[in-house]
Amino acid sequence: MADVERDSCPGCGYHESITDDRSNVFSPDNDYCPVCAGRDRWDRMLDAQDRQWAERHKDARSSQPHPTDGRLPTRMKHLSPEEAEQRRGGGSGNQD
Repeated sequence: MADVERDSCPGCGYHESITDDRSNVFSPDNDYCPVCAGRDRWDRMLDAQDRQWAERHKDARSSQPHPTDGRLPTRMKHLSPEEAEQRRGGGSGNQD
C-alpha cells in the first residue's frame, strides 16, 4: 500500500501508471452538494467576522484571545425535525 501511495499524485490521487499513459483522458467532474455549499457560506461569514475583529483589534497584544483560537473546521449536523423547528424559532407550540 505504501508503494501505491508513494507513486500516486498527492493532488489528484491517481497512480503514475495511469497518469503517465497518454491514452488516458481526464475531464473535470464537478458535483454540487447543498450541505457543503451551506458550510462554505458559513465559513465565509466567519472569515469576514474574523477580519473585522482583527481590524478593530489591530493594536492588541498577540497573547490576547482571538475568536479563531481553538476553532475546529465547520461540521454540518443533521438536525431532527424538532431541532430544525426550534432553530427556526417555532418552538413546540405548547403554551399553557
